[in-house]
Amino acid sequence: MIHSVGHGIGIAIHEQPGISEKSKNFLKNNMVITAEPGYYKRGWGGIRIEDDVLVGKKAILLSRAPSFLTEI
Repeated sequence: MIHSVGHGIGIAIHEQPGISEKSKNFLKNNMVITAEPGYYKRGWGGIRIEDDVLVGKKAILLSRAPSFLTEI
């Protein structure tokens, strides 16, 4: 993977905690984070789809981007 999975949401565009395999951050109840899977095609570019998630005992999806891509 060439980028992080997501990040916190706050006043700034990209807030802590950073969400990645290298992150040492811990998620806490009531944090809002992004989940941003990406698709990249050599010679074309890429796209990232962002969903917002409320952290808790059971995560709550706050937004839902389309889960499919048309022909690229």
